[in-house]
Amino acid sequence: MDRRNFLQLAAACVGTLFFRKGADEDYAAVQKAVPSVPLCLCTVAGVQYHVGPVSLAQLRPGQPLTLRREPENSHDELAIAVHAGCGVKLGYLPRRLNEIPANLMDSGRRVVARVVEVNPDAPPWESLVLEVGVG
Repeated sequence: MDRRNFLQLAAACVGTLFFRKGADEDYAAVQKAVPSVPLCLCTVAGVQYHVGPVSLAQLRPGQPLTLRREPENSHDELAIAVHAGCGVKLGYLPRRLNEIPANLMDSGRRVVARVVEVNPDAPPWESLVLEVGVG
């Protein structure tokens, strides 16, 4: 284990000692306490097939998103779905960028995402920008 991994693990452990599970404020504080190594900044693919403008309007910059691997996806075995906190599927990481995050997730690493920009008036393929990093 190198120094960076050790420090990230230590920060995560300390964060969970000081915050109660389940509270939104605590979750946000833990997310800020655990630094992530940025991997990419990208739009979300397939937004037009998964969410409507009302759902996009509920997202805010800085809001954490959930990434879920879909190895059984018939279109892309490296597919990573992007979900809002309420469980609504927003779309997918673009295929051209999903190889490294998928391999990290498959090896047990925590890959995180957060909203950078939301523009419901933009074309669907440009309406949601997120940052992906290793937690």
